Amino acid sequence: MFGDVSVLAVGDLYQLPLVGQAPLFATVNNGSLNSLHESGSYGFIQLRSSCTDEDINVLSSKIITPKSHDYPTHVCHLYRLNKDVDDGSKFMLNKLASEEQFLIKAADATGGKPIDLSNVPDKRTETGNLHTTLKVAVVALVMLNVNVDVSDGLVNGTSGEIVHVVVNEGNSPIRILVKFDNQTVG
Repeated sequence: MFGDVSVLAVGDLYQLPLVGQAPLFATVNNGSLNSLHESGSYGFIQLRSSCTDEDINVLSSKIITPKSHDYPTHVCHLYRLNKDVDDGSKFMLNKLASEEQFLIKAADATGGKPIDLSNVPDKRTETGNLHTTLKVAVVALVMLNVNVDVSDGLVNGTSGEIVHVVVNEGNSPIRILVKFDNQTVG
């Protein structure tokens, strides 16, 4: 409560922990799970005792990695860090190697005059979350990460698939056509 108003504040979950408190998230490893089990955590013991070795083997058999032959490519992937997003995007684009791919360099202009971007850092944290280069391919899955036009459904989180890339005479992309998952968007 703040001034008789309920406030729900959501922010960067990777921010510094509260003074004197543990971080909100921590990486869990098998050693942590073993120590939980050994410490007598009732919930963990109850879960572990209800699972047979066969159950655990079945669940373990469902674990997949990007190198698995049945790794899903046409599903939304969620990542913790921007670096993981970039690595995942590169991995998926490499799987589309047979599709025509385009590398688009960032361009900017003021008053119709181009601005030299050669000294712009390649860190999205310093460029308003914009890339200096963008690699795209037909059939690649895409997701908006900013609100473009709320009234038209072009909002953060809207996803779709690139269906065509329009190029100019120099074979440089000038438009990217996206078929959004929701037919009413766009």
